[in-house]
Amino acid sequence: MKTALGQLPASNQRPVDPFSLGHAAVGFALAQARVPWWVALFTTIGWELSENFLKAKFPQFFPAARRDSRINSALDTVFFMAGWAAGRKITYGKLTGPAGSSRRTLF
Repeated sequence: MKTALGQLPASNQRPVDPFSLGHAAVGFALAQARVPWWVALFTTIGWELSENFLKAKFPQFFPAARRDSRINSALDTVFFMAGWAAGRKITYGKLTGPAGSSRRTLF
């Protein structure tokens, strides 16, 4: 259900909203693409820091252009990294790099 402004009700204001699952999916996809944890973390933090600015300047590109609350931004980062960890665990059965790899990506 959308409001008169085309926004999903209370999107981006609640701690967890429908977009939180999207953040987890992107984190999962980056893990599948073998992106290291620290690159994934800086990517999501950078996105969350710039998202409200981008929503103010280019609202037409966002399905819900209402600014994120701070708790929503923080939990979107948690969802993103949880998705990354799940993708890494499913891919390798652990949170490190591929078997036989000398490069460790987490812990």
